[in-house]
Amino acid sequence: MKKYYDNDTTKEASLEPVYNYFWDIPNLNIYDATVPDRMHHLDLGLYHYQIEFTKELLSKSSIDKFNRRIAEIPRHPGSKIFAGGLQSIARLTANEFRDLMKVMVFVVDNLHNKDLSEVYVKWNEMYLLSRLETFKESDQKIFQSAIRARSRQSYAQIGHERTGTGLGKSVTSTNWQR
Repeated sequence: MKKYYDNDTTKEASLEPVYNYFWDIPNLNIYDATVPDRMHHLDLGLYHYQIEFTKELLSKSSIDKFNRRIAEIPRHPGSKIFAGGLQSIARLTANEFRDLMKVMVFVVDNLHNKDLSEVYVKWNEMYLLSRLETFKESDQKIFQSAIRARSRQSYAQIGHERTGTGLGKSVTSTNWQR
């Protein structure tokens, strides 16, 4: 980034021309020194948003089904039980979000369309890859392709359906009873 700043080419690289204080500290690469915080970024950030976005996509009756399905999940030692459904996710912990990740594919199945379940499947694949401590070149390629597939397939298609552009195909039948 400093190279772009020094050469006055920040716009070509889609960067803002803002001077970085850390560039003056010798032998310090702030990008190497900063450790990404997966828990706050993924568990409490992006996944929280994904669930909120999903709830916005659903009709009132689908939200009721969504909450009923979460409440009907059998008890399992060590897993959070959401007996009243998922009324408010604002105070969930990262561990509770990880418990939700294990079941959300099944909870959203056929609630909106088949693509919604795929969004959660792709999320889980990317999440598992991101938790690896070391990456091989092949892991990085798999991760990049999962990101691309998720981006192309998921919210763009589902979001267009919500706005009425008709790109997605709605699924009205459900395998869940009640």
